[in-house]
Amino acid sequence: MFSAGQRAVKDQFPASATLAFPNLEWHKLASPTEHPAFTYYGFQPSKTILPTCHVRLPGLQAFLADVIYDRDYPLLTGTGPQSYDSMAPFLVGLEKSRTSGYEKFEYPDPAEWALRGYAIVNLDARGCDDSEGNISFWGQQEAEDIYDTIDWLSKRRSRDLVLRGGRAHNEKFHSMILTGFAGHGSAENMPAMIRKRPFYDDYWQSKCNHPERIKDVPPYVLASDFSMLHTRGSFQTFRAARPRMVEDLAQYFVRYLKGIENNLESTPPLRLLLLGFENSAVQTIRERPEQEYSLARQELKKFYLNQAVETLQPDQLIDASFVAHAGRALEASPPDSRAFTSGCLARDHNDMDVAVQIRKVNKNGMLLAHLNYPCPVPVTEVPNVNTVKTLGPSASCAHRTQSTHDEVCSTAEEFVYRHDRHEPVAPQTIVPLEISLWPMGMVFGPGEGIMLRVSVHDMCLPKVGSMRPAEPDDENKGKHQVYRGGFIHLSRT
Repeated sequence: MFSAGQRAVKDQFPASATLAFPNLEWHKLASPTEHPAFTYYGFQPSKTILPTCHVRLPGLQAFLADVIYDRDYPLLTGTGPQSYDSMAPFLVGLEKSRTSGYEKFEYPDPAEWALRGYAIVNLDARGCDDSEGNISFWGQQEAEDIYDTIDWLSKRRSRDLVLRGGRAHNEKFHSMILTGFAGHGSAENMPAMIRKRPFYDDYWQSKCNHPERIKDVPPYVLASDFSMLHTRGSFQTFRAARPRMVEDLAQYFVRYLKGIENNLESTPPLRLLLLGFENSAVQTIRERPEQEYSLARQELKKFYLNQAVETLQPDQLIDASFVAHAGRALEASPPDSRAFTSGCLARDHNDMDVAVQIRKVNKNGMLLAHLNYPCPVPVTEVPNVNTVKTLGPSASCAHRTQSTHDEVCSTAEEFVYRHDRHEPVAPQTIVPLEISLWPMGMVFGPGEGIMLRVSVHDMCLPKVGSMRPAEPDDENKGKHQVYRGGFIHLSRT
């Protein structure tokens, strides 16, 4: 059984978490019938049977059992449709025949899971499509809505990136999400709140999830190495939560949803992916079993920046030379891990944004990229978007919030900042920058290595082509100087 278009009923569950911020910005939505990218089928409450061998469109996956299809059933909350075809090239690596056409974006496919004995519920969120109310942008409100939805479903017969490093991050992505909503009301305008409330406060605190509060529900966490959107959130959830994809997930559901003993607890609690990258001498290592994260046997190695020969070396340098670059540009500075520490100076301003990235290079010095899924064309012909291609771990930081270092939450592997205030730095003052890169596992062959890149802008590929910046979106001014006495920490196992 699966249900599509479950309607949120705002009067049954007021948006108290969102209303706590009276100065909240709102974005008026295009109606479902007028939105250019929204597939609207109309509000048609109904119940039908999709028979065995039913195919929605030629070439799509057939149903292998009779499935009850409930449409537009009144409920409490959920999200609207997006297609994998429009979000990433080559249908995210899936064969067309692997999907039924009834699946929603990032939802289970009913043709796969109804056959296994599960009811799939596709929800229209509060304010989305024909649901009442206004859309909240992540945070506590969604958690409360989903909690109430699960509670409602249990009684039925069938039963984190926004201000990364203290600077605006992925603004075009968040704006794309906002303009992708359709409904009869408004949506919380979180991109506008970035400018309205640029420092960490109670509003941004309300957007944090709390996996440490999960009790008696073992989480199944698929952490992302290569998404420049989900990486930190998925790894942090794994760290903070209490103690062969479809088949593996099915075993998890069998154990914890159906309560059937299947020896799942004996499987490794962690399986690592170590990326080899395209055109490398070594292959990607998949699902290497481990017992904990971070790994108890890992070694943190420190490598210093050497300007003279443009290398990373284990010995510290006395030289305090620097390289200067434009404060507003879309290129990385020359030369073309886990943490990066260096000294930076803004010649003409009391602030600066800095971004860093680690790239893998082969034995010939070629910069390598990783394909997130198989593509029918060579890597050089694959579109340069992060949904399909990954360059390497990255990070960014704002000069103005370096004084907010959080000693309690920081570790030897990760620098944490509160980002709750702005402390200008006098021009010509050298200030140390400590930056944590999002985790990524790599495997290296003989002669292969890494390149550290420094820039004034985010060097990650855009999630989709329309988000590629034409102009710098930072607040930098004048010239910047990056001093080469710094170092990076790399974890080796």
